[in-house]
Amino acid sequence: MYNLNLNTKKQGKGKTITIIILILLLVCTSSYIAYNELYNNKKQDCIKTVKTEKQKTESLDVTSKEVTSLFNKLNQLSSAWTSEEYYGYLFKQDSINIKDMSDELKVAIGLYKEYLSCIENNYECVVGANDTNVGTTVIPSSKVKAVIEDIFGDVEYTNVSTKAFDCSGEYTYDKSKDIFTATAPACGYGGASYNTYDYRITKAYKEGNSLDMYIKVAFEYFDFTIETDENGAITKDNTRYIYSDFDKKVELLKIDDSAYDFNNILEDYGDKLPVYKIHFEKEKGNYHFKSIEKQ
Repeated sequence: MYNLNLNTKKQGKGKTITIIILILLLVCTSSYIAYNELYNNKKQDCIKTVKTEKQKTESLDVTSKEVTSLFNKLNQLSSAWTSEEYYGYLFKQDSINIKDMSDELKVAIGLYKEYLSCIENNYECVVGANDTNVGTTVIPSSKVKAVIEDIFGDVEYTNVSTKAFDCSGEYTYDKSKDIFTATAPACGYGGASYNTYDYRITKAYKEGNSLDMYIKVAFEYFDFTIETDENGAITKDNTRYIYSDFDKKVELLKIDDSAYDFNNILEDYGDKLPVYKIHFEKEKGNYHFKSIEKQ
């Protein structure tokens, strides 16, 4: 009788352990299935997100107005051969961020674009010009502000005087009248050597609110030196010196200007030219410059 009770107790205890083990196995199996399902769902969501992001990337026509107009209004002062003080400001450093850009540079960019608009409208901003006086260029700061906001968006800056550009004198800011003034252009054009650069927009993409373009640049020096013989025939033409760096230490080519073709430069020396990525962001419906970085 004693042995029977002992065996019964042992059997009951064994059944209990078995049931507990089965319950644990069931719980673990259910947890694994739930986790695996959650993991796979997360994985699929991640894959869908990546695919969606990839689909948002849009390649743009580099010759389209959308791309070229953005670059041109940013590049005008930088590439102006008559504005040596601001020549190549886009490419002087390996990178530029709008937050680090000086007030003077922002104002000069705005002034130059507004000045070009003035020229297109028969020098409407020039006053007091006559046979003995070249006159004075007068540009309201409100117009400069409109240009700056168009290019850079809502940025903080202070109106300051700038260095000379485009044959005019320095632009002086008159706080009492809230205007910029400078001696109107009077130096003429041509007949001088100057620094310049040529470029090609190679790629442009839009993704979300961002627009990025890639610019390949050839830095150049234009040597204005024409020599002729006694019969007036040209014996030495204007010469272009092509470099791969802004400081013009690495010369790639020297060529007569009459034989210059940038397409040929790109074909023969394109792999030696630097590429810069320019980043724009869309704000209030328009793209604004944010940074440029050498790749």
